[in-house]
Amino acid sequence: MKFNQRQRQQAKMRAVKMKLLTKLIIHNKKRYSVLLGALTLLVCTQGCSTPEAPIHYYSLNTIHSNNTIVGSPKDVNNSSAELVIRDVEMADFLKTGSLVMQVGAHQIQLSELHRWADKLPRAITLNLIKHMSQSQNNVAIFTKRDLTKQQKTNNIAKRYIVDVFFEQFTLSTDHQTVISGSYTLQTTSTKTRHYFNIRQPLTQDGYDNAVQQFQYSLNALSEKILSELPN
Repeated sequence: MKFNQRQRQQAKMRAVKMKLLTKLIIHNKKRYSVLLGALTLLVCTQGCSTPEAPIHYYSLNTIHSNNTIVGSPKDVNNSSAELVIRDVEMADFLKTGSLVMQVGAHQIQLSELHRWADKLPRAITLNLIKHMSQSQNNVAIFTKRDLTKQQKTNNIAKRYIVDVFFEQFTLSTDHQTVISGSYTLQTTSTKTRHYFNIRQPLTQDGYDNAVQQFQYSLNALSEKILSELPN
C-alpha cells in the first residue's frame, strides 16, 4: 500500500517536471524564432536595399586653370572710375544650397540631389566682377573686401557702389531660368534703385544647361548695370 502511494507521488512529480520542461521548450522556441526572424530581416535590409542616389554639385563659374584675376593693381592704375559690388543678398529659400524650381505661383521645389558647390551670393559676386571687368576697361571692378585703405582714400573722379538683391534665381516648369530682383546704384551724390527680370530658355535637358543659362543671365545683368552708370 505504501509502495503504491510512493509510486503515485513519483509519477505525479515526473508529470509536473515534464509539463514545466515542455513549457520551457515552447517558450525558448518562440524566442529563438523571433530572434532568427529579426536577424534575417536585418541581413535582407542591408544586402537587398538599393544604393543611395549620388549628390551632384555645380559651380556657377566655369573652372579654368588660366583664369585672369580681376581687380588687380593693373586694373586700378589704368582706370578712371571704380565700381564696388558691396553686397549680394537673396531670398532665404535661395540660400539653402539647393537648385530651386518654381512649380507654381507660391510653390517651389528644392533639389537635394542637385546643389551649388559654393555659396551662391559669393559665386554670383565673382561672376559679375569677372564679366564687368572684361566689358569695361576704364572702370575697375571690386568687391567690398578688395578695397584697401589706400584705394578707399584715393581721390578718384568717380566711384559707384552697387548692392544687389535676388528674389528669384530659379528654374521654371516652362523650361527657362529666371533671375529677378533689384539693385541700388550709389554715387557720392545720388542713390537710385533699378529692377531686373531676366529669363533664358533651356536649350537642352539637364541641370548643366540650366547652370549655363544662369551664367548668360548674369552676363546680361552685368551689362544692364554698366549701361546705367551715371556719367
